[in-house]
Amino acid sequence: MARVAVVTGASSGIGEATARRLAADGWDLVLVARRRDRLEALATELGGATVVAVDLTDPEAPARVRSAVEVRHDGVVDLLVNNAGARFPGTFADTGPEGIRQHLALNLDAVVAMVAALLPALRRSGGAIVTVASVSSFISRAGAIGYSTAKAAVRAFSDGLALEETDVHVGLVVPGFVATEGFPQTELVENPRTRWAVSTPDAVAEAVLQAGPGGAGQVHVPRAWAIATATRSIAPRLIPAVVRMLGANVNPEVRSVADREVDAPERT
Repeated sequence: MARVAVVTGASSGIGEATARRLAADGWDLVLVARRRDRLEALATELGGATVVAVDLTDPEAPARVRSAVEVRHDGVVDLLVNNAGARFPGTFADTGPEGIRQHLALNLDAVVAMVAALLPALRRSGGAIVTVASVSSFISRAGAIGYSTAKAAVRAFSDGLALEETDVHVGLVVPGFVATEGFPQTELVENPRTRWAVSTPDAVAEAVLQAGPGGAGQVHVPRAWAIATATRSIAPRLIPAVVRMLGANVNPEVRSVADREVDAPERT
């Protein structure tokens, strides 16, 4: 019987690439995101999948996903991929505490709620939870304090969960900049000094599998970011200088995650 994976933020970007990669390995999929048309098109292309079109900040969303799993897959879940996330532009001075709360709602609260809803099933299957965090969880950037705060919190949650859950593998994927169709990160890619910092949705999807059942506890994408995040603790003044250099090559409004809507904030 095919294994079952729930993938959030599956309508584009990293989530879509992850769904394709899992489907290629024969997984049955539960695709979760807000845009039903994109999810249904992907499900058709992959030869069938369960579609749950829902905003994960809706308090009823985890129950809806769990219900779909129970109805379509007899309550079996072997892998939960927490990919959905958002980054809203603005400095702390401009957005204040509400900006922090806005980031926490999707990047942390929704992840925690989804894990709580599916953890019993994952325990029964001896499955895995993989959460897509960000290098920002280690290294903050100007104009992204809320995002960094939320991703740091979800990284801590994942680390603690890995210690508590003896029957469920818990993995974390830590991408840096991700080049997508809408935001190709052209300036970073064309500059030999910064090209190393950029990855693709397909590379992140491969990292999700590496951090999946029986896999690694943490995977950086590209792997060079592991050196940067480790150096952040050893030489705290060095990495902010590198971040400022990278920032000079990136439009502050450019964001690189999945399930974007035109003129909408970065949102999966």
